[in-house]
Amino acid sequence: MNEKDIQQAQAVFEIAKGALDDNEWKYKCDEEKLSITCSSQGEDLPIDINIRVDAKRQLLLFTSLIPVTFPEEKIVEAAVAVAEINCHLIDGCFDLDLSSGRVFFRLTGSFLESLVTRAFFDYIMVTSLDTVDQFNDKLLMLAKGMISLKDLGDMFRGPDDPQESE
Repeated sequence: MNEKDIQQAQAVFEIAKGALDDNEWKYKCDEEKLSITCSSQGEDLPIDINIRVDAKRQLLLFTSLIPVTFPEEKIVEAAVAVAEINCHLIDGCFDLDLSSGRVFFRLTGSFLESLVTRAFFDYIMVTSLDTVDQFNDKLLMLAKGMISLKDLGDMFRGPDDPQESE
């Protein structure tokens, strides 16, 4: 890794911390690992936030562990749900760990040979928080049997959906 990549990563890390400071977020950071952890309260569930700057790959990574664990007998249902949700996302994705039943949200942004601005970080943060807040409760309800996979799919169907006319 060259010095330019390290400097660029550190600049992105400083932008992230500055944005959080400006918005009066409480957070913990690891300067060596270029990582930040914090949390937010969504409409219904808390949102754990992990932000990491990957100097080697020149990426800003936002991840959030969804507070749900799918039992083994619901792993296939969880995989279908995650795939359905991901089909409707503009940016980021949900990942399912098949061995543990845990679900994570992940959004990455590359800053390879790019001029990084505060807007870059703000977009990743706002998009991630909104997406996690929109779906974390639905995944939890699915895991607990409070809604069905069909109910989850129906949330994406509307009057203009081509499947409605079939």
